Amino acid sequence: MSRYRDRYRMSSSKSDPKDAMVLANILRTNLYLYKPLPRETVDDARLRQLTRAHKSLVQQRVKLLNQLISQLKSYYPVALRLFSRLDHKITLAFLERFPIPEKATEASIEDLRRFFHEQGYSHQWRADSIYESLRKAGLKAPRELEEIHQTIMLSLIPVLRSLTYEIDKLASKISQEFKHNPAYEVFSSLPTGEMTAARISGELGSDGNRYPTREYIQTAAGTAPVTRRSGKTIIVFFRWQCNKHLRAALQDLARESIKRCAWASQYFAEQMGMGHRPSRAYRALANRWAAIIWRMLQTRQCFDQSRLARSHAIAC
Repeated sequence: MSRYRDRYRMSSSKSDPKDAMVLANILRTNLYLYKPLPRETVDDARLRQLTRAHKSLVQQRVKLLNQLISQLKSYYPVALRLFSRLDHKITLAFLERFPIPEKATEASIEDLRRFFHEQGYSHQWRADSIYESLRKAGLKAPRELEEIHQTIMLSLIPVLRSLTYEIDKLASKISQEFKHNPAYEVFSSLPTGEMTAARISGELGSDGNRYPTREYIQTAAGTAPVTRRSGKTIIVFFRWQCNKHLRAALQDLARESIKRCAWASQYFAEQMGMGHRPSRAYRALANRWAAIIWRMLQTRQCFDQSRLARSHAIAC
């Protein structure tokens, strides 16, 4: 709209009546350039809101985990190497039971085994290696600051535990909504996890008529670049203006598909072989997936890797 204003005045003045006149003239002279989108279904809107809320909570958990990692590095670095993930139930329970290195060092092997048994830890055989790790010399914070780090660390754990619980509960609700979505069969056939498939379904919707061509999805997702041509000069730019949620979901699809789909793995390897950086290769694969998904929505067919291998009609 700001660009359209420049057709009617040279100064930087702005007013609501003038903007209304600009909008009216756009509809009067250039209506053919703007196609109304069909109204989305309630199921699509519900799924989109749930998946976006889930993504937001996951991002908040990552921020809290980074804060927890920062505190542990300052006074309790060995705790970062004891378990596979910091947000697991057993890890948070261990940090609450042994919040400072001294308490962990004073615990006997029997104390650790009893603690793991109480928590229902499935890898209790690791008690011996954890016991040995706790007794190795490591960096420690000054005793005057250790209490402060401990207080901050213990304040983060209840928030992390509550946030993880709500994320899991929201994921369960998303799974229920996704299975009732009209396009569930189409999107669930993609070689990716259920959450990523649900996110893509929520952003694109179940109506293929919303996107007359595959370019609509590729530009909306920001996977297709912006090309500027002037004479013999051709410059290709990264597309910034797009649906950021859809772009992130397609990027996740690209990363997960190379582990589950031979075609995607081969395509990614070809992009890397051309000298592209991993981010560029993933974006190219996501752009290809956008074209495939558009075709799936038009035909209401599930993804079939064998059919894709036989036909190369879909171009990047």
